[in-house]
Amino acid sequence: MNATALARKPAQGRFRSSRSRPVPERMGDGPTPERRAQNGGTVAEPQADGANRRVLVHRARYECWLDVYRRAGRLTEAEFSAGLRFRTAWLTHVEGIKTRDSMDLADAALSGGGPTLTPSERRSWAEATIREAYATLTVWQALVVDAVCGCDQSAGNAARMKTFVRGLEALAKHWGLQ
Repeated sequence: MNATALARKPAQGRFRSSRSRPVPERMGDGPTPERRAQNGGTVAEPQADGANRRVLVHRARYECWLDVYRRAGRLTEAEFSAGLRFRTAWLTHVEGIKTRDSMDLADAALSGGGPTLTPSERRSWAEATIREAYATLTVWQALVVDAVCGCDQSAGNAARMKTFVRGLEALAKHWGLQ
């Protein structure tokens, strides 16, 4: 076979034209089927973007174990709020993760509605919040609250769950969330 015959021969195997490939599913329209099956599924929430338009945002129904326990009725709103405050401080200080909640909570706690805080001021707020929580809790409560709120682990058995709830009650009472 000469070079001209090879050039005219249609492409076969892995060199087929792109027209024969299936068109991939469009991205960005919503969560994938796999995502809908994880963490309790997703919830669609309308949210404003920077250009005053409403955008549909898909969020996980359960972001952490606190969401699971609240939905199951094992935590009150005050306990849930105390757990979220600890989780936000933990993510900001220990993990160095900047979340929308960490910015809102730190700004509200320190600035009193004034200008937003610098990252170092947020880290200082987070460290003070964690130290305050440890001073309020017993050793066993601190270990369980640390594991569930900070490290995103399950509370485990009934005794640890009871210790966890008592720890969140103490934090809610200390922070005036009840």
